[in-house]
Amino acid sequence: MLRLRGVYFSMVTLIIPLMLVRIVEATKVFGGTEGLSASPPASKWIELYLIVGVLLAALFGFRRMLDSDYGLVLKALRTMTAR
Repeated sequence: MLRLRGVYFSMVTLIIPLMLVRIVEATKVFGGTEGLSASPPASKWIELYLIVGVLLAALFGFRRMLDSDYGLVLKALRTMTAR
């Protein structure tokens, strides 16, 4: 974590999304400038179950993360900033 203040913090905050866009375009991770070219799912129900499954997996992962050491650090930071 960078401990920047003032102008330097705003410069880093503004440049990070621009760097990520350039990295995605250069490596073509998500299809580059053409975008995702995958065909849509065969059924609307399959798409719905896929979305719900990803959501549940993310919630389960976040819940497990909060019980880990890293999650305890995040909780401590939240209480420190709430003061």
